[in-house]
Amino acid sequence: MNWKLKARYVIFVAGVLGIAALLIGSYAKLLVREGGNADDERKKLENSLEVAWGERGCIYDCNEHLISASAPMCELNMDVTVFFDRKGNLKDFYKENIDMACRVVAEQFREETASELRRRIEKGVGESASYSKKHNGRHKHVKLVKRLVTLDEAKELKEKEFFRKGSNMSGLVVDRYPKRFNMFNDEAKRVVGEFDIKSGVAKYGLELYYDSVLRGEPGTSIKTKVGKKQIPVLSEEPVDGQDLVLTIDMDIQDMAESIMRDKVALCSASRGCMIVMEVETGEIKAMVNLARDSSGFIQQGPNACVALSDQPGSTFKTVCMMAALEEGLVSPDEEFDVNYGRPVTFGPGETISDSHEYSKQFLSANEIMMYSSNIGMARIVNKFKNNKAGRRRFIDAVKATGFAHQIEIEAVNAKHPTIYDPDSAYDKRTYGGWSSPTMRSMSRGYEVKSTPLYTLNFYNAIANDGYYVEPHLVKEFRRGGEVITKVEPLKIGRRMCSRGTLDKIRNMLRMVAQRDGGTACNSLKGLNAAGKTGTAQLHRRKDGSFDGYQLSFAGYYPADEPKYSCVVVLYDCPQMLTGIGCVDAFRQIMTKL
Repeated sequence: MNWKLKARYVIFVAGVLGIAALLIGSYAKLLVREGGNADDERKKLENSLEVAWGERGCIYDCNEHLISASAPMCELNMDVTVFFDRKGNLKDFYKENIDMACRVVAEQFREETASELRRRIEKGVGESASYSKKHNGRHKHVKLVKRLVTLDEAKELKEKEFFRKGSNMSGLVVDRYPKRFNMFNDEAKRVVGEFDIKSGVAKYGLELYYDSVLRGEPGTSIKTKVGKKQIPVLSEEPVDGQDLVLTIDMDIQDMAESIMRDKVALCSASRGCMIVMEVETGEIKAMVNLARDSSGFIQQGPNACVALSDQPGSTFKTVCMMAALEEGLVSPDEEFDVNYGRPVTFGPGETISDSHEYSKQFLSANEIMMYSSNIGMARIVNKFKNNKAGRRRFIDAVKATGFAHQIEIEAVNAKHPTIYDPDSAYDKRTYGGWSSPTMRSMSRGYEVKSTPLYTLNFYNAIANDGYYVEPHLVKEFRRGGEVITKVEPLKIGRRMCSRGTLDKIRNMLRMVAQRDGGTACNSLKGLNAAGKTGTAQLHRRKDGSFDGYQLSFAGYYPADEPKYSCVVVLYDCPQMLTGIGCVDAFRQIMTKL
């Protein structure tokens, strides 16, 4: 080996050994230090460590349309303390150029006029001296633009007159923040959710439910001093979050929201919701939640589809009819006295009437469903006998339909149905528990609670040959384009009832939608659909009165080989407009599909 190379080699080895010895010595000193010094060193090391997150996962619809994603944004501020000299006097550069600077900002961002911005800056300048003394010399910032701007917008401003002088002259401070965007604005907002990257907080929806999945695994960075700045340097790489591919189809979502916005307005409802689901797979294709704000404006509202549990009204008649048919207590052609639809007394203080009168005194079970007769349904459930054994038999038969089977939907605060136990005491304050009229009240959808999702799940099972399939919102989990987990349709247990009972129920629902006199016929005749209307008067006030009607329709299409199921609910409507409200909304969405 050449002597020069040998010398270099010796110097290199000596250098490496010297650095190693220095590090070992420093570490040894840390180990042998006693008391507060060692603790201080450890605290200093701990304080220099920071959690580092990778890219948050994106959210796509079932057609690969990007719904939610993160992108870098900037906050533009002006540090007005740079305009003062050491004696606290304003620099001439500020006096000569501030008007032009305000004009440049106003023209580019068009958020406020140049004079309005000038007033805000002047206020900041006036406060800066006392602010600096109070806060130990910390800078006084004035927002140049109230919203976050894109990187390109910030770059464009930096290149303009006044601001191109640099931050030490212009005071321009550009703070970068990643921001979460919904590419479809507010559509499906309550389902997709919201995530504030600046605070690192997921607020609701899938962004909250799958927050840990979207975040990924954290890494670690160490603060390293470079000049006067502390720069974070990665010591352990984070793992990027997974992407979600939803079952939601944003084209269907867009149609559904447009239809429901019109219906909430037409029926003067306080809120409205719609769910469209694929029968065979349980994939939710659209979930709409609209509500009026304090000024009456219709906007995105809380997720009533999964979180608002209320008395479903007449859509629950199908559950009770299925229970009676399955128990062999009634046949489709058996007739019951409905007193022409006029009020009938069933017990002390319990009078039941229908919404309209009929031309005949007796209706068959088929007709009771078709006309949605309250009196007829009360007669049918009375066949269970209103004693301890009969009440237990009734509730067991209702539960055997699977209506209250717990759905594991991907939503925070999702509510489950409430079906009261016959042994529970009645509470007048909450209208909860069991009383003498409870069984007959349940027959028309009162004294039982359900969310629209559970109502839809029941009708979807009827459409799906009697089998429940778990409703879900997420289709796949991906990372870097690679599928990590694929969500397969989950068929739940046995058929909801016998084949014979199922055929009878499906025929009844077809009559509701297609036979003259059926409660949904006016809107659905000619459309090969099936389903059930619902109208409920819900107690909203302390005096027991109600604010209006809760209107609903649940059904599926086509009736023979169902492809889609759908539930529509309008809350607090002043009139019974089920046909032109919920049923017509169903017709519109199914026609478009």
